[in-house]
Amino acid sequence: TMNLANTLLLLTATCGVAMAKKEKTKKSGSKSDNCMTVYVDGLNDSFLGDDINNNEVGDRYIWAKVKLATDSYYNDVIGVSSGECTVSQVDGGFYEYCKTQLIFDDHHKSTLTFEGVSPGTLEVPGLDTITGGSGKYSKARGYVNTIPIDNFATFKSIICMQ
Repeated sequence: TMNLANTLLLLTATCGVAMAKKEKTKKSGSKSDNCMTVYVDGLNDSFLGDDINNNEVGDRYIWAKVKLATDSYYNDVIGVSSGECTVSQVDGGFYEYCKTQLIFDDHHKSTLTFEGVSPGTLEVPGLDTITGGSGKYSKARGYVNTIPIDNFATFKSIICMQ
């Protein structure tokens, strides 16, 4: 069934950036990006539409204050994720437009927001653009690559800031 998990991102997602696992990556023609991996609980979303098993353009998945952690077992919760995805295409492939906000449990009450169009499938990860942030992420720029795991029960988001 389709649920928030297959739309997120996106994290989607898919981010306790300073507290999460960090890694350096090199993109050709640019300086190094700082990347971190976080996990978002994909089980507590709401569906707005006629039939969750037969998505139509305009159907929405909404989630609020779901767990955000540095591990897929949610032992290290670092904040919450909220957002929504709207089905934008069903013919010739399933696509959703998603907006996601991560709110961190740091002393700054930092946030990170990202959005983009993602395929609603397990095989192709979503790729979103970081559109803003607050606190320690007030100047954040970069991208988020979100991968649904455990049949959409969890989203793994790799957040890369330039």
